[in-house]
Amino acid sequence: MSSNARPPTGKFMTEEYGVSRTVVREPTSRLKSEGLGEVLRRPPARR
Repeated sequence: MSSNARPPTGKFMTEEYGVSRTVVREPTSRLKSEGLGEVLRRPPARR
């Protein structure tokens, strides 16, 4: 993945790999806390 590529969403990873959201969140949180990444949140859907 290139440095400017968007990472896959948590929803995609849970569905693609058949794992729970916790399994996806834990390593994501660890990378963030170690300064190796950031968590990007999608803006809320408009109603």
